[in-house]
Amino acid sequence: TWSDYLLYDRPRQKNIFIPSLFQKATFDNCIYEKQALHLFYENFDFYDWAKNRKVYIASFVYFYSPEDENDRFSVFRPLASILQEIDTRCSLFGTNTVGVHIRRTDNTLSIAQSPTRLFIERMKKEIEQNGDTTFYLASDSEEDKRSIVNRFGNRVFTSVHKADRNSLEGMQEALVELYLLSHTRHVLGSVHSSFSETAAQIGKIPYELLRDVRPDK
Repeated sequence: TWSDYLLYDRPRQKNIFIPSLFQKATFDNCIYEKQALHLFYENFDFYDWAKNRKVYIASFVYFYSPEDENDRFSVFRPLASILQEIDTRCSLFGTNTVGVHIRRTDNTLSIAQSPTRLFIERMKKEIEQNGDTTFYLASDSEEDKRSIVNRFGNRVFTSVHKADRNSLEGMQEALVELYLLSHTRHVLGSVHSSFSETAAQIGKIPYELLRDVRPDK
């Protein structure tokens, strides 16, 4: 709703920083990205600061430090309906299912430095090493999904839904894909995208960033 945008949206140039006015009037205190980054490097105690207060934090860095670094995402648990969807799709995976995340659309660095041919070459090597290898492909590019499915056939599992970050259904589907990647043997990821790296951290599995030393023009 519009009230959600005014109260909870991250203040930035796109919304003329208007939400910060409502947030500072509603919350006991607020921390935004640049300040959060500085506080993070100063080992600021975010938990103590937030305890027993109503606060707002917008951050692109971790502000919560778990006792075990490998349990960084254990505090999150998807809704039961989403977990059921994850389990249903995971039942198609084999013991040698590899996760593949190809980031496209507005991510120019990923497009330039992690071209699709790198993923195709790496997938071929996976098959050479293990003949029963299958893949779960997550991508916001319908063209890349079609191209890779056409090339590798039924070795590839992928979502039939088009990526949509602007709808509730689209965000839930993205979460399903995040957890599906986390249930693979290891993940092949794209430059300048934390999606696949996060999936690997959730699943506590190896992560490999595919970067071209000779970026496509």
